[in-house]
Formats: sequence, C-alpha cells, structure tokens
Amino acid sequence: MSDKLSVITKNIIKIIFLSCLLFFVFNSSANADSGWVINNFDSSISIEKDGTVFITEKILADFATNKHGIIREIPYVYSNEDGSNFYTKFEIVNVEMDGNSMIYENYKDYSNQFIKIGDADKLISGEHEYLISYIVTGVLKSYNGFDEFYWNATGEKWDIPILNTSANIKTNGVKIIQTDCYEGYRNEQGGCFNEKKSGDNAFFKAKGTLSPGQGMTIVVGFEQGMIPILKNDSTLFSSFRNILLSRITQFSALVLILAGIFILIINWWLKGRDQWIKRKSIHDPDQKEEIMPLGANEPIYAEYESPKGLKPAEIGVLLKERVDNLDISATIVDLAVRGYIKIEEVKKEVFIFSSTDYVLKKTKDYGNELLNYEKKLLGDIFEKKDEMALSELSGTFYKKIKKIKDFIYEESISKNLFYKNPEKVRTKYAWIGVAITIISFVLLFASNFVISENSLFGEIISGILLGFFVVGIIGAIFSKFMPKRTAYGRELLRKVKGYKLFVSGTEKYRQPFFEKENTFMEVLPYAIIFGVTKKLSEAMKVMGLKPADPVWFSGSSAFNIGAFASSMNNFSNSFSASISSAPSSSGIGGGGSSGGGFGGGGGSSW
Repeated sequence: MSDKLSVITKNIIKIIFLSCLLFFVFNSSANADSGWVINNFDSSISIEKDGTVFITEKILADFATNKHGIIREIPYVYSNEDGSNFYTKFEIVNVEMDGNSMIYENYKDYSNQFIKIGDADKLISGEHEYLISYIVTGVLKSYNGFDEFYWNATGEKWDIPILNTSANIKTNGVKIIQTDCYEGYRNEQGGCFNEKKSGDNAFFKAKGTLSPGQGMTIVVGFEQGMIPILKNDSTLFSSFRNILLSRITQFSALVLILAGIFILIINWWLKGRDQWIKRKSIHDPDQKEEIMPLGANEPIYAEYESPKGLKPAEIGVLLKERVDNLDISATIVDLAVRGYIKIEEVKKEVFIFSSTDYVLKKTKDYGNELLNYEKKLLGDIFEKKDEMALSELSGTFYKKIKKIKDFIYEESISKNLFYKNPEKVRTKYAWIGVAITIISFVLLFASNFVISENSLFGEIISGILLGFFVVGIIGAIFSKFMPKRTAYGRELLRKVKGYKLFVSGTEKYRQPFFEKENTFMEVLPYAIIFGVTKKLSEAMKVMGLKPADPVWFSGSSAFNIGAFASSMNNFSNSFSASISSAPSSSGIGGGGSSGGGFGGGGGSSW
C-alpha cells in the first residue's frame, strides 16, 4: 500500500511541475512580442478588371523599445467547405518604410507568406509607417446573383493591439450590391462600421481598438459576371508542377539523364568490369590479361574439389561479390566437418508446440592453421564458454557480424580475388548516388519557392535538377555492379562454377564419390553456399551411398541422409537468423465572422 501511495505522490508532483512549466511557457510566449503597438492599420484595396486584387497596407507602428522592424504574415492556403485545401497566388509589388524603399525578406512556409521588413544591422524606435503593396489571385468567389470579395484585412495573429483599423475598397466601375464587416476574435460576428461611398467604392472601420488576437474582416458583394473569377490550381506546387511538365524542363532533364547514364556506363566499362585471362582454348599457352569483353565465352568444366582450396565463405564472396549470413553459417558447418566444433540438435516441446535449437560445442583449440575470419568467428561464439546455443546468440551476436565479414573481405583481397573490398566499393558509389539524389531533391524542392512560370532559365535549371535526381537514383542502383574481380579471381570464379557443377550434379560424377569415402561431408558446406543441399542428398540416395554418421553432428533422431540434409538447411537458416537478430524495441453576412474569408494572418516585430 505504501508503495502505491509513493507512486501516486510522485505522479502528483510531476503533474504540478509540468503545470507550472506550461504556465511559464505560455505566459512567456503571450508576452513575447511586447514593447510596441500599431497605431493605425489602413488597407486600400482595388479589385481589378482582370480578376486580380491589388492591396496596399499602411501600418503605423510605434516602437517603445528598439526593434529591427516588423514581420507581416499572410495566408495563401485556405480550406474548402469539404475540408480540402486550395491555394491563392501572392505577389509582392512594393515595400517601404517612411516613404522610402526598404530592405525586406520574402519567404514561405506550407501555408503562409512572410514579409520580414527591416535591417538586421540597424535598430529603430518610435513611430514608423510601413507600406506593403501586393497582388493576390484566386480570392474572388461567385454566388447566386452576385460575386464576392471576403477578406480578413488585418489578420488575428498580432500579439499587440491595433488602435485604429480601416479599409477602403474599389471595384473599378463594377456596382457594389452589398457590404458587411466583422471584428473581434476568430469566428465572432461582432459588427464594425461599413458604408457604400459610391457605386463602386466602400469604406470600413473598426469600432474600437483590436486587442491581441482580434482582427477586422470585410465583405463586398458586387455585380455578377463583370469581373473574371480566377482560380489558382488547388495544389501547393501547381505553378512548379507546370514548370516540371514544360517541354523545356523535360528536355533538359532527358538530356542530363541520358548524359548521366552514359557516364555511369563508361565508368562501369572502365572501372567495374572484371579482368580476365584471354585464351583461345583452355590449354592455349598464349594467354593475355585484359578487361573482360561483353559476351565473352568462358568454358566451364566440372571441378572435383574447391579451386585453390578456397573455403565456403571465400567462394560465396567470389560468386556474389558480397558476404552474407549464409556464408558464415556454411563456415560453421565447414569448421564442424574439420573437427573444431560439434553441432547438437535439441528439440524443445511445450504442450503441443515444439521448436528446435542448436548447441555449438568447442571440441579443440586452434592455432595459426585457421584463417583470421575463422578464428574471429570461433572466438566470438565461444567468448564466454565452450558451449553456446543459437538462442543465446540471438540479440547479441549481430554486433560482431560486421567485423567477421570485414575479415572475409580482407581474406578475399589478400588472395587476389578482388582489387578492393567489394562492399566498400559498392557503398562508395551508392553513397555518391544517394548524395546526388538528396541534394538535387532539396534544391528542386527549394526552387519551387523562387522559380516563376514561363522563366526559360528557371525551366532549364529545374530540368537539370530533375535530371540529377533521376541520375542519382540510377547511380545508386549501378553501385552493385562496380566491384571488380582480378583476372586471377575471374579464373577462380570459372573453376568455382565448375565445382558447383560437380556438387549439384553429383549423379553425373559418381566415380569421385565412390573413390573418396568422406566426399559428401567435405562438399556439404559448399552445397550450402550453392543452395543445393537437398539436391545433393537426393543424388546420394540415387547412387546408393550412405555416408557414415558424422561425429560432429548429433541429431534428435536416427541418422539418415534426407533428414540430415534437412537439419543442415534448418541449422543454416536458424544460424543466419540468430546472428543477425537485434533486440526489439517498443514505444508507446449574416453567415460571416471575424477571421473568415481570405487574407488574415497577422504579424510581429523582430
């Protein structure tokens, strides 16, 4: 009971602490933009006959403390009644302070346009008048009997009060039918002063000071069909999409992609193709080492033993140009065949369910007769004790696999099979491709905010970036073809393929099996590498050969070659899964209102 009480007390303390923290955070953010006020916010709006809307805002700011200037925030993403988004077009025409052109920064996020006005190297105070002129497209709507301009003139995201707010609107000869005005917090329907000054002119004014978080919204209904209702494509990247779909962009991209593919092929042609020993026949004394030509014919003949005594893992990397867990599990079987370890199959039954585990037992010490990766493998498995179940390796051994694989790669290089580590070569070219893809994607995405439609230079640049993006992806794919075998390695690969013929096609080569008693056990690790274990055991049955019970393997049932082959496959799969398994982790108008319509946003100082 006392333990439960202690837990409850701790939770209460945490809640109090978090509540205090949130209070201070919100309290500090609420007062984050103090030290200034807007004395007057006046908007002059002209609905043009081409359907665009020209807006000039005069913002009279009074700074009690030193500031650099103001930031005006205006949305360009809005919601339809069905919840979908649509987008308007926003274009800055002019920015001034106190009647003079002013330094400003124009940038976007995913829904708002920001105009940051001021000099980062200069502080100002006192009263200053800012003039911001811009054109918006896609903010007019059509209803039954009239067209409408519904505009949040100030926005409600200002953290300081606006003492006086007004707006004047002209429709340039088109008759205004009705007007309305709202002020207050978002979705409030408090009315503000509005009047039609003439047939195509209306004036709006807030009744009093707008507090932080309040705004003024105006509505003008005018004669229908006199002004085109322009619609921006309802996608954030509509203009950019048009740029990407332009013929110039696509042609530029195609040219770069073709050039990139050509360069990749040339690079592979010079650096990725294997060397080989050119000869007219297998016994031709006039042999010449050169880059292997396309379509070259390599005669393959059955080999009855591993060429140059290559171990299973070395044959695996020579075949695939990579080391995988199958190579390591075949190495374990090879070490068992050679007498260094014993594998014991253990059946576990719980109620009606059963599972199989394997126990590895160290049977003798080793010295310099083993290769570095073999010593590393045995040393890591039997690091703590001389018996280790595969289930004990799961979740821990995966950390040691990379080093073992590195040793196998080093062995393949020391035996002159490859010029360089195949994995490092592959990774190098893959990362180059990934880097090109990421950089070109970021630049392509960023260019959406700066490149305008119908810009020849912009379309060419977009095409080049798009081309680099595609070439980067292709280059990353090409990376797997870049490891290069030496002529000696290529010659051994030819013999390895011949050895595979012997191991997988055993019935054709019965004599060697009859001549050598333990051939089945010797070739078993290689059969695992070649993926022909089952085929090998079936061929042994057909030949009537019955290998002696292996002293290095203890099964859960009496030995027969079919069951034994199945056990070896199961062991190989279980070992591969265990050594790569990482521990899992989890984690737990009447209808209008203030803040409605287009426009809005707000701003701040900086």
